[in-house]
Amino acid sequence: YKCSYISHLLPYPENYSLVYCLKSALLNLLDTDTLTMNNITLLVTCCFSVTLLALRMGDAEAVPSRVANRFVARWWDKVEKKRECESSWDCGMYECCVRHITGHNNYCMDMKKEGEYCHSNTYLLNHDKMVYLDSCPCLPNYICADLDTQFRCANPDRVADYVYANRLKSV
Repeated sequence: YKCSYISHLLPYPENYSLVYCLKSALLNLLDTDTLTMNNITLLVTCCFSVTLLALRMGDAEAVPSRVANRFVARWWDKVEKKRECESSWDCGMYECCVRHITGHNNYCMDMKKEGEYCHSNTYLLNHDKMVYLDSCPCLPNYICADLDTQFRCANPDRVADYVYANRLKSV
């Protein structure tokens, strides 16, 4: 795909050629030892096109409704009560308000318990309302600790304990 000829696709959010364009640009960059001006231009053009597409879609569905019923995201399975929220204060104790990366609604999810996988940089979409992107942080009094190659919620006082860390990794 040529990114420079892709601007005519922007009004049609169901056309996902931009994704393939960006992927091919990234693969070109990874396959070369040096950054050529062509590769950089290709990558910048694709990123700009994807940004324009996102701006044009506005409040449109991230997944078109005609294909949305073809799969159920793993993320959705983790939302137990399926309760919408405006902020984390709308959720129960030990829950937070989360928005999936492709969604428009926020849902209450359980905070991560001891031993669960976590992200070292849980991203807040809205600091005032405490709305997180994709996942909740660890429960209060726990940290997201780097245990070799895995990030897990752990007691900060026991992270250095080898036996404790190995027990968490096997959970």
